[in-house]
Amino acid sequence: ATGPGAGARNSIGIMLVSGMIIGTLFTLFVVPSIYVLVAKSRVAVPGCAGRIPAGTADLFLANSGTSMRFLTAAVALGRGTYRLDGVPRMRDRPIEELLAALRSLGARANSELGTGCPPVVVQAAGLRGGSVRISGSESSQFLSALLMAAPLAAGDVVLEVAGELVSE
Repeated sequence: ATGPGAGARNSIGIMLVSGMIIGTLFTLFVVPSIYVLVAKSRVAVPGCAGRIPAGTADLFLANSGTSMRFLTAAVALGRGTYRLDGVPRMRDRPIEELLAALRSLGARANSELGTGCPPVVVQAAGLRGGSVRISGSESSQFLSALLMAAPLAAGDVVLEVAGELVSE
């Protein structure tokens, strides 16, 4: 594989080690074929050439809503079945708008309990691309998650933000 991240090691400096970062790193340890090196506030993550190497994963994200949103979009780029869950409080945090956007781009992404909240199950075969209209009023992280995944979709992705974009 060639191109950015294709087998290269990407190093990220961390100013603040928080529960969210620890939760996300722990999740990366759990996903087979991804390894993370942590030393002195630096994290090294090897590139995977734009592919999610694991074909199945059950990811526990503790109380990190940010990780839930970003990794839900990321695993939609994979090929397989991925389940994302967290502490009981996560089951009260809406994510349906992101799931609906991912479905419109070709992923089978659903709330396992039918509540629009985690746990989330994504049956992925990559994202085909397309147009998505997403509200800016619930969480700017839904848009951020889609923006991070969009460059790896098979086709163009057009994102339209309806209303005012807020960050909460």
